[in-house]
Parts: sequence; structure tokens; C-alpha cells
Amino acid sequence: MDRALFPAYGRVTPFGYRDSEAAIAVEGYEPAKNEQPRVSYNEVGPSYFFTMGIPLISGREFMRADNEFSPLVAIVNETMVRQYWRRLRVCPFLMHDPRLTR
Repeated sequence: MDRALFPAYGRVTPFGYRDSEAAIAVEGYEPAKNEQPRVSYNEVGPSYFFTMGIPLISGREFMRADNEFSPLVAIVNETMVRQYWRRLRVCPFLMHDPRLTR
């Protein structure tokens, strides 16, 4: 399937100079003294990962039905999973883990 047929939105473009960052609190993660966990993030729309040719290891892409009335969703990278959820393995059961969708 031709990816060019699937337009996608991304607030930050690949190799762009803009970056978004925020402090986070992760349930069950105890930060070291004087540590404030932070993440860099991008706001993307449905089909973004497919269009960019970025495979998802587990879970699903964002959908048009994901909105302010839906359960909260996020897509995180393997580095974040290893940092904050060390006991979990990156595998298909994660998409059903409520700790990762709230």
C-alpha cells in the first residue's frame, strides 16, 4: 500500500529544530532524589507511524475516534518502557495493560 495516500499530522517534523518537553509523573516509578522525570514528545495524528514507515512493536496507532472523551492513550518508545516500567517486557500484552493507557 502506498504510504503517500495516507496523509498524517505531526506537530514536530523529523529532523526539525522544534522540540516539545514536559515533566511527567509515572505511577509506580520512584525517581531518585532531585530527579524530575521529563520526556520529549510529539503530537501526531492517525496514520502518522504508518505514513512515516515506523513500525509499532505492540499496541495500535492513534485513531480518529481517540478524542477528549475517549480513554487516554499514548505511544511510547522502548527506551521509555525500559526506564519506567522495567518489570514489563515489550510484547503484545502491553496494549491491554491499563497502567499504560491512563
